[in-house]
Amino acid sequence: MQLPIGKINSSKEMLDFILPSIEKEIRQKIQKLKKSQMEYLKRIRESEKTRMLFFSKKVSEELKQITKSFPNIDKLSPFYKELVDANIGITDLKKSWSRLNWAMTKIEELRKKFLKELNKTNKSTEMNKIRKAFYGRAASILKSIDKELRFLESARKKFRSFPSVKQIKTIVLAGYPNVGKTSLLKAITGSEPEINSYPFTTKGIKVGFVRKNKKRVLQIIDTPGMLDRPLKKRNKIEMQSILALKHLAEKIFFVMDVTPSCGYTLDEQLNLYEEVKKLFKEKEILLIVNKSDLISNKVVLKKLPKHVLISASNMLSGKTSKEKLNKLLGIEN
Repeated sequence: MQLPIGKINSSKEMLDFILPSIEKEIRQKIQKLKKSQMEYLKRIRESEKTRMLFFSKKVSEELKQITKSFPNIDKLSPFYKELVDANIGITDLKKSWSRLNWAMTKIEELRKKFLKELNKTNKSTEMNKIRKAFYGRAASILKSIDKELRFLESARKKFRSFPSVKQIKTIVLAGYPNVGKTSLLKAITGSEPEINSYPFTTKGIKVGFVRKNKKRVLQIIDTPGMLDRPLKKRNKIEMQSILALKHLAEKIFFVMDVTPSCGYTLDEQLNLYEEVKKLFKEKEILLIVNKSDLISNKVVLKKLPKHVLISASNMLSGKTSKEKLNKLLGIEN
């Protein structure tokens, strides 16, 4: 999930950028004024007032851009909301935004306070001191939210690890590696899957779509690194990220390979199947036995609970029809 903002600067980086830009704008503003029409003190006062105004304005613009670049948490889908809470923390996120709003308000209050002092004096040196005092106090406020700025920069990077998924009918694929989930995804969608990033897994998730009349009607998601090995060793964040899938999946296809070349025993695959069933007990879970064309020992199938036999590779090559699979997907022509 991309946010409409680049790197979020620290308070020091923000000050290093804002202060020089103020002086540039001041020179442009003063050059437009006809000095003959202005008294010396009036010109100095105007310059210092403008410096303070620009400082407050630029800080406000920077901080508002940061808060507005994040999505409205309350309007996020349950799937994204759970991902945000697991990997960032919704409470911490809202507290950080609140602190940025506090800083904007405080700096504007300071500007108005020092503006009154500026209007009272007729000494140019005093005007300069007042503006510098304002800079110092305002910079202190900005530095006091440095922790929140750094947290939000970290949050921005984590948002980028969230996948871009559609809120449409979705089937999630589960099962050990090398059982043919990617081939099944290709057989269903008829195309190469998109690779989307996902928290805590470097492999990303694979997303494919079934289209009808050029419109995406079904989303298929393969989840390498998540639902492909025993869940008991997962930490809290990993488990919550996995559980977020329950908000997305209408069905789960658990894919098995019972051929000798699979690399995982039948018991290992059945144990993971039972774990996934418990984890997503409110979802419809269909057991799919892939590579049916390579199964020489049919006796092993009797050890399995209710299942569907398919061969994704044969579907891809056109040797067998996808009619059975289409019925399971609910996309009959």
